[in-house]
Amino acid sequence: MSSKPSTTSKDQPRSIGVTEASPGAFAVAGIGRGQNTTEDIVDSVNKDAETDLDSAPVTAEVIVTAEPVDLEAKISPKKSTGKSTKSKTDIDDTKGYKSKVQVVIVGVILIVLAVILGILLNPGTPDEIFERRSRLVNLLSVVTDPVAFDPGHVGASEDRIAALKWLMSDDLALAWLEEPEALDDESLSTLTGVQKLRQRYVMAVLYYALKGENWSDKLNFLSSYDVCQWSVEKIERGAYPEYPNHSSPSKGAFCDDLGKMSEISVWWNNASGTIPDEVSYFSDSLTIFNLGGGSIEGTIPSWFENFSKLEGLSLHDNCLTGAIPEVLGSLPNLLYLILELNEDMLEGSLEFSCTSPTSFEHGMAVFSDPSVDCSCCTKCYDDFTCYFPIYNETFTRLNIYTLDSFLPDTGYVKQFQKKCMTPAAKEYIEEICPCVVNLSTEPGQFEGKCDDCTGDGAFPSYKHNIIEELGNMKELTNSGASVP
Repeated sequence: MSSKPSTTSKDQPRSIGVTEASPGAFAVAGIGRGQNTTEDIVDSVNKDAETDLDSAPVTAEVIVTAEPVDLEAKISPKKSTGKSTKSKTDIDDTKGYKSKVQVVIVGVILIVLAVILGILLNPGTPDEIFERRSRLVNLLSVVTDPVAFDPGHVGASEDRIAALKWLMSDDLALAWLEEPEALDDESLSTLTGVQKLRQRYVMAVLYYALKGENWSDKLNFLSSYDVCQWSVEKIERGAYPEYPNHSSPSKGAFCDDLGKMSEISVWWNNASGTIPDEVSYFSDSLTIFNLGGGSIEGTIPSWFENFSKLEGLSLHDNCLTGAIPEVLGSLPNLLYLILELNEDMLEGSLEFSCTSPTSFEHGMAVFSDPSVDCSCCTKCYDDFTCYFPIYNETFTRLNIYTLDSFLPDTGYVKQFQKKCMTPAAKEYIEEICPCVVNLSTEPGQFEGKCDDCTGDGAFPSYKHNIIEELGNMKELTNSGASVP
């Protein structure tokens, strides 16, 4: 039998007896106070060992067993064999076992987490993915020709393929795909799931087609929000000295009370590319379409003739070419048409605006380039001046007055960054507006003014390569001007 530890002399060996009470609870001779966990036993053993290890030999008999369903150590008594080992070795063995158990537990947890993560990230089997893609392509066929989604087809479109790929990973789109006829009971929207899905797709195509990755402000496009919330508020009070309470309007996408797209305003946002035909999907609801200020190319689409609710069309300060569709003259609710400063590359006639039954009075609502035939239009020229024919007045058409007029990463004037800038426009910039200064002395406010780069705080208004093309970098270099 195991001998009871002696407490009369530190010169005699000590042994520690351990008896099992129940799984996970133990009675310890010489230590125990009823039930103890494995950690209590190990801690107590460590304490005794550290106290008497140097003063007296210690005989310890600790046997640890493990059951497959119980990772808690079981410690049982064992008859003495007469052999004696140091308790420090047994303690090290116990610690080693405990460490192994902990490693096993951590490993199991990591495996479970990996399985859960794999389930969450796994989009499905190849067959499921193909079936889901096919359903999406079929539902979108009323908006986009399916061949645009086929990478191997001559009619394939990178922008449409990118939009479809994004849609395949979008939670809202996939939810509507599963319930295409569902209605939102919590809103006034009359759109079904499939209609919302198509609307979301069209806005994604617009983002990719207008090179959204280069936009100055992403405007929440391709976010998890509903497309009616793909917008931001833009408020800059005091931006214009003559209008101290002026607040610039919001940018982005906006819907009417029924959830249909009613306004798309992505003006002065460094947009380029071409206007996608998918926008025609909004012909029965869109009232404002504003893509002014960028490097958008291509022609003005003729499908605008179907936009019966359209009140405003702004495509100014871009690189549009070709004839202006005459069908614009038949739009019953059109109030303004802003097409100036497309570098004299638009042609055709806007004479219909002079006799339109809508609000085209005094030539105030229609702006164009000199290349367009229009006796009542306000026309703007390469030197950024515009002429009112009815009032016989001229004014400067520069967009340098608010902080929103500048690219946030370089400080350059957005209006001066067009890819299609004419030589005459470049020459004007070099001579009249090579730099910009802030005239406002109020903190947080900006009032831009052209400068010859000698004024305090002047900074370049354009990319240097514009001047390089004209062969004159000397003046700017000598001025010591720098981008803020």
